[in-house]
Amino acid sequence: VNLINYGGIPSDCRSWWLHRGEGSIMSMPIEQPAFHGYAPERDPQSYRPPLSIVISRESGSRGRSIAERTAELLGWGYLDQESLEYLTQGPPAGAHGRATTLDPTVARWVDERLDELNTDGTLLRSPQVTSLIRHILETAAQSHSVILARGAGRVLPADARLHVKIVAPIQDRISFIAQINRLSLADARQFVLDKDRAREEFLAAKLHVEPTDLSEYDVVINTVQLGVEGSARLIAAAAREKIDFLHHQGPIEKTWRVGMPS
Repeated sequence: VNLINYGGIPSDCRSWWLHRGEGSIMSMPIEQPAFHGYAPERDPQSYRPPLSIVISRESGSRGRSIAERTAELLGWGYLDQESLEYLTQGPPAGAHGRATTLDPTVARWVDERLDELNTDGTLLRSPQVTSLIRHILETAAQSHSVILARGAGRVLPADARLHVKIVAPIQDRISFIAQINRLSLADARQFVLDKDRAREEFLAAKLHVEPTDLSEYDVVINTVQLGVEGSARLIAAAAREKIDFLHHQGPIEKTWRVGMPS
């Protein structure tokens, strides 16, 4: 497990996964009903959405299983790439391109965030990408969610998300894909490489993200070391820590803005 960019997690918690004694966050009950964290009052000047967990993954690293299990542990909503793509193929959105009816304060936050992401005008040239981003923002603005979708970590601001990267050694990923899809190892290897390349190209072309920059993430987890259950519990605990920290510390300063590289 690597904590690359703590994203608001205090320094005295940076090695918390080593401590499982009385009073540690690993001793906090995790099998419980929906966990309700920090959701500030909806003031137009200070509104901050409830924290969402955004999971990025390497192909074959078991990211989907981990995301689903994390949502189950916390009792949070779950949104993945397939669901987003289905939503964008539905009926035309209503006024202002909005797909749902939102509280005015929430709607204002969504629109302002879209404006921030579109500083150079490149983001909204693709109606499909714009629709995907709007759905992510509207989902995250209304409730705690676990989101497994390309680029979602860049869409949400740092104080509205815990950004997690799921990785695993290439041979482990190839073996996993070969098993679940009944492919030869050669075909599974090509599948993994193609999927990883497609994700990297999307991030670079649409959101100007450097895929190899691990400082983009709050937490990086090697699933070979923890498995699905251990990884999900680690993410759930980190989310609780960040919610608690944000509740006491206030907004995290913005350190990036989507746009063409300088």
